Amino acid sequence: MPFAASVLRAHRTAPDTVAVVLDGRSTTYRELAARAARVARAVRALPRRPRAPFGDIDLPCLVAVLTDNAAQLPELLVGSTAGDGACALFDPKWSADQVTEVLHRLSPDLLVTQRAHGAAADAAAALGIPTVLLDTDPTDATSYTRWLAPHPDADPERELTPGEDGSVFLVGFTSGTTSTPKAFAMARGCWRTSLALGTGLFDTTSASVSVAPGPLQHGVTLYALAEALHAGHTFVGARRFDAQELIRAIRTHRAHRLSLVPSMLHALCRAASPDDPPLDTVTICISSGARLDATLVDNAARLLPEARFVDYYGASETGFVSVLEHPRGGRAEGVGRPFPGVEVEVRDPHGRTCAPGAVGEIHVRSPYLSRGYLWAADDTRLFRPDGWVSVGDQGHRDAEGNLHLRGRKGRMIITGGWNVYPDEVEGVLRTVPGVDDAVVGGAPDAFLGTALIGVLGCSDPDRLPTYAEVVRVCRTFLPSHKVPTRIYAVPALPRTTSGKVARAEVDDWLARPGSAGHPLVEVLPRRGEEG
Repeated sequence: MPFAASVLRAHRTAPDTVAVVLDGRSTTYRELAARAARVARAVRALPRRPRAPFGDIDLPCLVAVLTDNAAQLPELLVGSTAGDGACALFDPKWSADQVTEVLHRLSPDLLVTQRAHGAAADAAAALGIPTVLLDTDPTDATSYTRWLAPHPDADPERELTPGEDGSVFLVGFTSGTTSTPKAFAMARGCWRTSLALGTGLFDTTSASVSVAPGPLQHGVTLYALAEALHAGHTFVGARRFDAQELIRAIRTHRAHRLSLVPSMLHALCRAASPDDPPLDTVTICISSGARLDATLVDNAARLLPEARFVDYYGASETGFVSVLEHPRGGRAEGVGRPFPGVEVEVRDPHGRTCAPGAVGEIHVRSPYLSRGYLWAADDTRLFRPDGWVSVGDQGHRDAEGNLHLRGRKGRMIITGGWNVYPDEVEGVLRTVPGVDDAVVGGAPDAFLGTALIGVLGCSDPDRLPTYAEVVRVCRTFLPSHKVPTRIYAVPALPRTTSGKVARAEVDDWLARPGSAGHPLVEVLPRRGEEG
């Protein structure tokens, strides 16, 4: 991973530049290198636990981290991934059973966590995995301070060594599931290549301050940290997301780059007062996790008047697939063109390349692909013999080569004999005035088999759209079989740690719409409204 080499380079050339601002603490590259060196030495001193290779993927040294965006997390990332070390970033929203199962399968050499995750510490103890707590009394035997105490003089030049391109630095996990998360292994060379090729697209050389308010377990935020350290610039994060705090951080640090998911950009636009000056230091806004719609870009452009809006599509396992710069005042074409170095093909069920406009499964071949899954509940494998991969997304290419998404293969809903991809309908629902975000699910129906149900996130009760308004917008852009038959509204949709909609939770609401305790409120036609 370029973390260690990047920090060491900046430590040599600009040691007093602020590297990270997180949880109220500013850390220079000199300080970050020193702290990360202590982590690296402490990790190397750990006894290695027996761990069988996952196929051809070897993890000689592995540290599992289960924390929020604590101030110590950047130094943990840099130090634990020095040399041939790897770090597994656990999601703080996992259940105790999920954490226990992943610990059992990975068998890391160390778990670093916080007191709030006591069940994880207990599970690690039962498995014989040593545990370090970030927020316990410094004199406690399990404290982070005590763990680092034997290594006060760790030398960054000696400890922050780069690993081989093919070696694994990160174990990540797919999100949005209630079962055991699928783990994938990312090699150092993949990110080194993408960081080098993405400098022009993402303005990493011209910017000096990057703000990313999301959790570091999510790829958008973690990659923003890597970009800032790679360039020797300043990364500004947040312990937890708060739109007003984000506005203050952008103004205080005069940020140039902003990396976040669309739901956070929505919240930023809502939180900004029209009487306040715009955030005109931001020159690029980078988004991923869901497609930016034209309405959101137009709203955000008023707040960020000097910013380019760049949206990239990809998956955690595949890295970048395509990139799109949104035009001002116009509608973008799909999700853009392939990222530099990426080959994209759309194939039919027989593996044949589809003609432009024909929908099929998106396949990718690129230098940014992960090494593959360590395990998968459905026994899926990421790679095929020819080096092409697919995570099941459906879409098409147009005549100009732009990629268009239809949705995930496994989320397709068959209603009245028609195949409907929720992503397409959700994109239209987000354009309805008063709607912050939307998710589409299905419910059993005697006539249609499965009925389409739209769930709208509407934070402002005074702008709640009527049933007729929702249907009118849908009928403008969609054929009738893609218009939801029922509409519900909630003040906010549930989210995963990465900021994506927690679809499993919404599906649970839809499975019991009459039950007490769920927040769904049906948006019903008024007397005289057309359905």
